[in-house]
Amino acid sequence: MAQVANFFDIIHLNKKLADKHIAAEVHLRDACGRQTLWFELKDVEEDTLSRAQDVAISYFAGKGKPIEFDIAKGINFWIKQF
Repeated sequence: MAQVANFFDIIHLNKKLADKHIAAEVHLRDACGRQTLWFELKDVEEDTLSRAQDVAISYFAGKGKPIEFDIAKGINFWIKQF
């Protein structure tokens, strides 16, 4: 069975980002065959993306759902399928 992110995951992850004062939001889109999540960066701080990635990695790892990022920019990510 494919692992997916649900709306509660998105809500909780966005709350964690806000609580850590990281100016980014996670959004969800469903592409054919794979759910894709992406960060909307709200500022131009150099470390915003890496901090947001760290929070997402930790959040989904805690749910037993490892994630992987696109290699181009790291803004898009998805739950790794086994």
